[in-house]
Amino acid sequence: MEPLSASRQGSQNDGPHLSRITSHFAHNPHQETSLMKQSLGIIALLTAVLLVPVALRAQTSDKPPAPSLNVNQGTRSIDVSWAAIEDATRYQLWVWTESDSWQRLDDNDLISTSFTHADLVFDVQYWYTYRAVLSSGDTSAWSDYGSAAIAGPLTAPDLTATLDGNAVVVRWDAVSGAARYQLWAWDNINLWQLLDGDLRKTTFRHISIVPGTTYYYSARAQDSAGSSSAWSDYASVQIPVNVVPEDTPTPTITPTPTVTPTPSVTPTPDPDATATATGTSTPTPTPTVDQSSVGPPGITIAPENRCTAYSSSDYPYPQSVEADIVARMGGRIYGPYTGTYFDNTGQTDIEHIVARSEAHDSGMCSASASVKRAFARDLLNLTLASPSVNRHQKVAKDVAEWLPSLNRCWYVNQVVAVKRKYSLTMDQAEASKAQEVLAGCTSTAMIFTATAATATPTATATPTATPTADPDAPTATPTPTADPDALTATPTPTPTVDALGLWDSNNNGRITCAEAREHGIPTPINSDHPAYPYMDDRDNDGMVCE
Repeated sequence: MEPLSASRQGSQNDGPHLSRITSHFAHNPHQETSLMKQSLGIIALLTAVLLVPVALRAQTSDKPPAPSLNVNQGTRSIDVSWAAIEDATRYQLWVWTESDSWQRLDDNDLISTSFTHADLVFDVQYWYTYRAVLSSGDTSAWSDYGSAAIAGPLTAPDLTATLDGNAVVVRWDAVSGAARYQLWAWDNINLWQLLDGDLRKTTFRHISIVPGTTYYYSARAQDSAGSSSAWSDYASVQIPVNVVPEDTPTPTITPTPTVTPTPSVTPTPDPDATATATGTSTPTPTPTVDQSSVGPPGITIAPENRCTAYSSSDYPYPQSVEADIVARMGGRIYGPYTGTYFDNTGQTDIEHIVARSEAHDSGMCSASASVKRAFARDLLNLTLASPSVNRHQKVAKDVAEWLPSLNRCWYVNQVVAVKRKYSLTMDQAEASKAQEVLAGCTSTAMIFTATAATATPTATATPTATPTADPDAPTATPTPTADPDALTATPTPTPTVDALGLWDSNNNGRITCAEAREHGIPTPINSDHPAYPYMDDRDNDGMVCE
């Protein structure tokens, strides 16, 4: 009866199915051996199937993790790098965007631990992950994500300017990606003047206005890395003659910052998957500035390099440009470096603010002949100086090697404007000195000394300058450009001078010294000044307000 006892034991332990099998064995002894072999085979198969998930989980958990990615954005590319994984023979790198989902970047031959993803689209968030292929043929786990986006170029602000009581209010909409704004004003007396080079709001109240003057405004945006937008179109306002300028500024309203959109979709955990998932946004990396190479915005820092031999004959200019220089200074034959007035232009040299040889070593050496000629006669880079200053003091020195005794802010600002206009470089010493000087400036306008040092100024010429597209580079007349984004028209200030309309504050048909000083006319005033006929020269010496 032992087989029956075994049958009962099997029934208790293995259930009804095995009980029937053993019972059958007991009553069919001739089939016992073959049926027992079949049953054992079934049991082995069931055991193997049940153990497969356990084996797969064990295999997955044994995969080495992949370290996190390092992602750094450039101008139009993103650099991806990672630490090497032991026993890796190559790497698989994938990128994900909301529009294209997962795309593979490697071609089964990526053996280095870095990759440059180039020619990217502005303002698109790119997500990256990678894994290693080991010598055994197995793969590591997928890495954590690294992501970045290439910010698009800044757009130029859209300015409006309106007279608000006794000041001009300039406004514009916030530019996406802008950290600050630079605002300039132009009039036919002072030409371009910087109103604020570090505006953190989108409105400005211009209180230093002169009645009867037309002002033109232009601004540009800058991002946190110092890159600039194009200059805006002009906004202009004519100041009525009866307006009394404000003595103190009125607080302006800071606009509500715009909200930077964040991505609503994040990539799925595995680039092999096809489904997408919604997740939280990740911050966009903020570009950093190399503090060891800081200089004026828009200026490239590089050592001087004489790529070709220098010859002054490559930079010709006509002597007639001297008259244009005098006209730009209101008819004064004036040396801004020393505050000296001269009897005639025979006592002066035509002075290149950025010396021709200095420009040659700062990148102009590779320019075309036509660009070199344009640079040599560009009024932005021309002024007057005595021969002793021009030939024996300044010579071809840069701002790190020489600064004038007067008008340093104006001088350094002109150097920066010229170098920016012609894409010329500064070495680090020059850039640091320029930055240091400009940081302490409240104005970059040219200062005229109150009295003539040696002679009486010549007749005041009719202003010929007009604003150009770039406040850093005003010229006598607009220069045609091949850039379709450049301004196609330039506002021209009225060339006539209405002395009574400009400076007769009480409208009595006369101009007093107090009124002249109130409106910023340099004194003493000579007989060739438009205001002189309406003033009282009691000693008939051709000069008033001595």
